[in-house]
Amino acid sequence: RFVHWPGAHMSVSSDGPPAVAATRGPRLRKSSSDKATPGYFYQESSGKRGDAAFVSSPPGRNTISSLPWRLGVRLLELECGTSGETYLKLQVGSSGAVEKTKVSKQGKWRSWDSHTSLWVGDPNTDELLVKAYAKLGNGAVSQLGTPFKIKIEPYKWDRASGQNMPEFKDHFIPDCLQGGRLRVQLVCVQAKPAKETPKLNVLVGTWNVGNEPPPADLSAWLFVGDVDRPEMPVPPPDPPKGNRNENPLFKHETDEDAECDVAVTESTQSTPKRGPLAGVTKASHSKQRSPSSAQKKLFKKRYAQPPPTVADHENAGVSPSKFGTHEIVVVGCQEGDYVPREGFKDCEQDWLACVAGTIGDSYFLMSKASLGQMRVAVFVRADISPATHKWHQSTEATGIGHVIANKGGVGVSVKVWDTSVCFINSHLAAHDDMTRRRNDDFAEIVGGCFFGEKVECVHAFHHLVWFGDLNYRCEWGLEKSTSSATPKRVDRNPPKERVRRAIRALEGDDEELAKKGVHKKWGAGPSSGNETASTDIKESDGQKAVARRVAMFETDQLTSARKRGDAFAGFKEGNPAKAHAPTFKVCREKGFVYNEQRNPAWCDRVLWRTAEGYTCDQTLLKAAGEIGTSDHKAVACGLTLELVAHAAVVHFEDDIVDESGETPRKSSSFQSEKGGSFNSRRRTRGGTDDDFDGVHDKTVGDSDSNTAGPSVRRVIKTVPSLPNSKKSTTGGDKGKTFLQKLFSRFRAKVCCGASRETYEPELDCEWQIKFQSLQGKELIASDLNGYSDPYVVFFGNVLAAPPKSSGNVRPRRWRTSTIVADLNPSWRVSGNKSQVPCIPLLTVDPSVLSKEHLLFRVMDEDSLTADDPIGYGRLFLGPLADAGADVSQPAGIDTVVPLTLFGRRAGELHVTLVLEKMPRKTTKFTKEEARAWRAKRRDASGKPEHK
Repeated sequence: RFVHWPGAHMSVSSDGPPAVAATRGPRLRKSSSDKATPGYFYQESSGKRGDAAFVSSPPGRNTISSLPWRLGVRLLELECGTSGETYLKLQVGSSGAVEKTKVSKQGKWRSWDSHTSLWVGDPNTDELLVKAYAKLGNGAVSQLGTPFKIKIEPYKWDRASGQNMPEFKDHFIPDCLQGGRLRVQLVCVQAKPAKETPKLNVLVGTWNVGNEPPPADLSAWLFVGDVDRPEMPVPPPDPPKGNRNENPLFKHETDEDAECDVAVTESTQSTPKRGPLAGVTKASHSKQRSPSSAQKKLFKKRYAQPPPTVADHENAGVSPSKFGTHEIVVVGCQEGDYVPREGFKDCEQDWLACVAGTIGDSYFLMSKASLGQMRVAVFVRADISPATHKWHQSTEATGIGHVIANKGGVGVSVKVWDTSVCFINSHLAAHDDMTRRRNDDFAEIVGGCFFGEKVECVHAFHHLVWFGDLNYRCEWGLEKSTSSATPKRVDRNPPKERVRRAIRALEGDDEELAKKGVHKKWGAGPSSGNETASTDIKESDGQKAVARRVAMFETDQLTSARKRGDAFAGFKEGNPAKAHAPTFKVCREKGFVYNEQRNPAWCDRVLWRTAEGYTCDQTLLKAAGEIGTSDHKAVACGLTLELVAHAAVVHFEDDIVDESGETPRKSSSFQSEKGGSFNSRRRTRGGTDDDFDGVHDKTVGDSDSNTAGPSVRRVIKTVPSLPNSKKSTTGGDKGKTFLQKLFSRFRAKVCCGASRETYEPELDCEWQIKFQSLQGKELIASDLNGYSDPYVVFFGNVLAAPPKSSGNVRPRRWRTSTIVADLNPSWRVSGNKSQVPCIPLLTVDPSVLSKEHLLFRVMDEDSLTADDPIGYGRLFLGPLADAGADVSQPAGIDTVVPLTLFGRRAGELHVTLVLEKMPRKTTKFTKEEARAWRAKRRDASGKPEHK
């Protein structure tokens, strides 16, 4: 047995097989087109069932060597003579998935709403079907003109070819009364071969702007190589340094971070003042005379940052001549609320113009989200944008009353090929003594930010990157507590002497710190006890500075919280102390000059969590000391994420979230470290686990949408069939009565909106997961009696469709039976009364299963209220990947799956499972098999043959 926390990655060879993105429920949906042919999605294997053989055919759609293609559709404008809202429905081929675009305002799409991406089987023969619609004033929808097709072959593009990207092109809508015209850019790209182990280079930037206009040129922070950028304005002269205390323009500068020397609670916080004189306290007024208004105006005029060039988001990334070094640039800011400069109507436009102008024209704004003063923006390089799809946003406020948006988190999720990635920018509670509150803020964000997944965000994605002003401080200079019962005292306002000693320690002027042998920590190896020998070690000034920072970073609150499991359990990060100096609290000038109001600390951080079987490597970590407009220094982190693009097998996708992109979320509360309970969403009705599923599965669509009902899952086929299954036409009218036929057709038409095919486990699956042991340990008590009534729900990409529930009312789920009042349950796994189902798999192809996971959601069943989640977990199925290839070597997993709730430990599951062949049902025997089976039974009974 071995115990591992999710997020610990395992090494994967560079020629490892691709994998399937982690999503939800096991249902398939065909295209809504009436002319859809089943052969597009499912093709029978050329070998017998159980083999991984594929149809032998000429190169094209049905060859395993074909790599997946995606078509990027970037919309600019639609001229149709109407001033209302319009949108498109796009479909590749006659049976591909139908994608509905975002709504355009007066025929024009915003940059972050203009992109759509679709899977393509064979770009040489496939066509893009376009249908245009307009929303009328009475709520009705009218189709504009006649649907038309666009050949995809002319828009195939590869950056390695050296050719320019296809640009915007006009397409006319036939039979449109107003002369309809669609201006769109189409780019069709192909994934890299699996042997190259595709990587995604991501640049993550976080900065607490300090409610001051930033410089127009942020290249010291966000450097992406030699790119074409607009001309930058001339920067203002640097403010005077040196005798800052004697300069009347700087005398009254205090905390801009809402952390003034006057101890105030969050409930009495007001909007931070702007400008160099913000945060002036009464004490400072009583001691010194305030600068005159003329001095203020002079300072503001002389040292104000000029406005950036207005960003042209619509035309950015259309056909760049130079490409940046990173495929995706993610930028998050906190306290980003300042007076917009000339040429901008709001602060967000001003901020995005600074970022867009810095990274150049090879990127364009793909998605953005904001919450209060927090913002996150994702810029995607033009050549990788067609591979991105399934963009979703989510937010969670943790401020005053857990409603006010002065603190919280804002996130964006995306799929790149078949790999799911999520980025969360957060601003946690401030002050040295608020560590517990910061841990609770993290837990509340994890419990409140859902992106349409079945589990918490810490388990839902292959890669989760968390960054922002996390506000964790260093407790350097505090005396260590003698026991856990008497924790050390942390003051909200640290003594001035302690702050000065910390600053001197960073600068190497603290003799007491030097006597402790801090300088020996850098590259000297273990101490031999000979102090004279240690002094002979010659170190550079840079090495000594790093050693001093490392000594201070050992008291970092975030590192301690991660080790204890109070927050960010399973996350990883680089060593910021070795990379750069503390980013808080600095004076508003270039360089790292620290303000004596707060202890220096690494508040601005970038962490990541990677699913087992995937890798994430840090390539860059730096702080932009050259930018001096805030009391925080901007931090940039470069990450290389492992990508998976299934080589012409299958792609799993879900239909979720409404047009706004905000996913309905579960209402539940969590226990804070202080014992309090925070309820981020209130429940208004009772129910079971199925009610919980319904909240996540609800799909909001318009009246003319052809999507299926809630919890619809699409398995998009681009080339051959699933290797270990055959085509199935579930339903069929054979053997049904007239009323059964009529009712089934009526239900399919009303409830589903389209015919679809699903996999029936008895017919289509050759392999299944069989549990040999399933036990829970130390689960969370959710009921008033101090116990829970747990059951486990299973999710996974390759799980077959679960059996129908009684009455066909509840959603179909793979789940165990409920065990009453037990925090250490043990489910029966054998016999006729087994409490754990055997779960059939759609495929055991090693190239798919080697990257797959089995997701667990442990629920507490309630009779009068909705079932509560009490834990989430994730199990890597890679050890089962070779079972289908070598039947003589049965594969199994015996491990412990740690559970988390709100990102914190919530018990564990002891799991033992094996991969085995599915038993054949006697009712599905062929005539010859049934005749032989009857003869065998007759011979065993000794009865004569009946004639």
